Amino acid sequence: MRTRYLISSALIIAMALASCGGEHAPAVIERPVVSGVKVERINPATIDESYEASGTVTAKTVSAVSSRVMGTVTSVHVKEGQRVKAGELLLVLDARDLQEKVKAAESAYNEAQKALGSATEQRDLAQKTFERFQKLHEENALSTQELDNVETQKNVAELEYQRARAMVNRAEAGLKEARVYMGFARINSPIDGIVSSKRTDTGSMATPGIPLMTVEDDTAYRIEASVDERFLNTMVTGMSAEVSVGGRSIEGRIVEIVPSVDPVSRTFVVKLEVEGGALRSGQYVKVSFATGRKESLLVPSDAIVRKGQLTGVYRVDDNGLVIYRLIKAGKMHGQSLEVLSGIEPGDMIVTGNINNAIDGGILEGRGKAGRDTEKESPR
Repeated sequence: MRTRYLISSALIIAMALASCGGEHAPAVIERPVVSGVKVERINPATIDESYEASGTVTAKTVSAVSSRVMGTVTSVHVKEGQRVKAGELLLVLDARDLQEKVKAAESAYNEAQKALGSATEQRDLAQKTFERFQKLHEENALSTQELDNVETQKNVAELEYQRARAMVNRAEAGLKEARVYMGFARINSPIDGIVSSKRTDTGSMATPGIPLMTVEDDTAYRIEASVDERFLNTMVTGMSAEVSVGGRSIEGRIVEIVPSVDPVSRTFVVKLEVEGGALRSGQYVKVSFATGRKESLLVPSDAIVRKGQLTGVYRVDDNGLVIYRLIKAGKMHGQSLEVLSGIEPGDMIVTGNINNAIDGGILEGRGKAGRDTEKESPR
């Protein structure tokens, strides 16, 4: 009985092993048929090689407004963001001490004028006296010594007149200076532009050289970009670049290169002029510099398929099988996207009517009625 049981078990195991060692008949896989799509072969194209750097928008002209005299701010006439004209009043300082200096200068000028008037009269009198005594001397009615004394008095009077004239000139210059300083109490905008910052308020003390406001000319801007040091010998003034800001692109031109390299970031500063408005000081931009030519794969933007965070294309193999392939995207070049990896030169991809494409589908006219046959591997 035991022997019969063992034989039966062995037969069952043998049959199972024989069953596992055999091959199944080829399985037929039904694939959906893809029709109405456009398929193109992707070949390398020569494009500009570029380097992208970060930059910041700055106003071409930035005026830091400060006081030339010390004084308390009595009134502020503008606010941040306000547009001003050149010469427009920005703020006023307490000018009482400056007014007293003007009064003192005026008094000194008036005294000098009086002294000049007296010296003028003395000079004229001395001149007339000398002329009379000279006639008497010519008529031998006056000695030479007496004439010399009168001439000396005339010369002294002339010197006093010249001294008084110089005093008037100094007093006049002092008065003009006092009036100029009086004008410093009223601080005006040096340029047309926008008040970008205000650092003082009524009651604050204004100190010479300390900025009170900043006015920026908003009609012309520059870009300051930090460029990697390996391009130090590549960048030249006059070179054009593409500036991307706020979702749009504008053309820029290099106008200045700062050759010193930052030892921390290993970058140097390139300044560009840009055409076009709607910029604001402090905006972040990206600047693309052309550094050469290279061959790359360009795919029409209509062929790009985005699925959530994934970017890919529909690749078609030699048997007409449509497979969704993930790609690593580069930069846009016109209406085409640079593909860095994911497809190879010569690959066929779907470029038109991509909504008709199906991942795993078979192109119409390929295969047999939309079927593929696959053999299962032996177990």
